[in-house]
This record gives sequence, C-alpha cells and structure tokens, in this order.
Amino acid sequence: LDASGGDQPPLSVPLVWRAANGETFEIEVARDAAFKDEVLKRNSPDKTFDAQGLAPGTYHWHVRVVSDNGSHRSPWRVTQTFGVDRLDPPPPPALLTPPEGHRVEPGSPLAFSWNAVKGANGYELQIAKDKTFSESVIVERASTPSLSYAIEAPWTYFWRVRSLDPAARATAYGVARPLVVDALVPQLGVPEDGAE
Repeated sequence: LDASGGDQPPLSVPLVWRAANGETFEIEVARDAAFKDEVLKRNSPDKTFDAQGLAPGTYHWHVRVVSDNGSHRSPWRVTQTFGVDRLDPPPPPALLTPPEGHRVEPGSPLAFSWNAVKGANGYELQIAKDKTFSESVIVERASTPSLSYAIEAPWTYFWRVRSLDPAARATAYGVARPLVVDALVPQLGVPEDGAE
C-alpha cells in the first residue's frame, strides 16, 4: 500500500475479515507482532474497518469477537501484516510545444508535448478558456509526454500539464501557456516594381 505526500488526502487502509453477522469486533493494529507498540484499537459492528493516519512502516493487525457488554472476548484471529510506503509526488513537467502564444487554425491537429518526469506514471493535460481554468475544454490523461488534440472554436486558450504518480493520483499543475485558435490572416506579398 502507498500514501502520497503533499496535499494528497490521508491514507485509509481497509481491513476486512470474515465472520457471522450480528457480532461486535475488536480490531487492534500495532507496529510489532507482539502488539506492544499499539497504534489503533477499536470496536466495530462491521466486518471491515478503515485504519487512517498511518505513518510509513510495517504494521500487524488482528481481530476478535467481543460480547455486547464486553464481558467475553474470543481468542484473537490469525495476525496479518501490511506495509505503508510514502511516495514523494513527482513534480509537474516543463512544457515544450506548442510555444507560448502559438496561433493555429480551428480544427487543425495540434501536438502538445512536455518533458518526461522521473517517477511519473502518466500525465494529465488540461485546456481551458481562461487563466483560472474554471472553463475547461479538455482534461485528458496520457501515458507518454505528448498528446494530439484539435480545437474547433476560435478563442485564446490556456493549457497546462501535471504528473500522475504510480498510484495514478494527480499532483500539482505546472505553469500554464496561452494558445490562440483563430483563422490565420494570409500574408500579402510586396508587389514588384511596375506591378499593379
């Protein structure tokens, strides 16, 4: 199991076991197999429990049945082990093409590319009609550092990319770039001397 750092949500490790319905269970999680370094101990009427807020490391857990009044407890079930690794999120990639302020005709295929990031398992491209990216036109994921897309409507757009970690969680976006989609004005040549 893994947990990402930074602004990612807290890790929740689901612990699940088999038992008859209508029972109450006591769950214990510890850093050692002897359960002297206990980190969690809870009662639950369900046959599952989400262990939250665990730091990186190896953990041991077991469960047992307890009576409604807590006067009787069954032997602990077989101890299980799991590990938690904390992954540093990969940084956002640097944008390559198209260059800043690039102009393209509506509907023309456009290759978006960015540098590959070490530790990234993929990327997410976002294109929007405003600098704050509140009006997204496209949000698309790619396994390689490039993606082709054609924009039909004329407008000044902004695009940016962020990395995906090995668990496919998106990290922070990088710096955005403007992109102009418009009908290109033809360049008129300068007439030669004597030409009308």
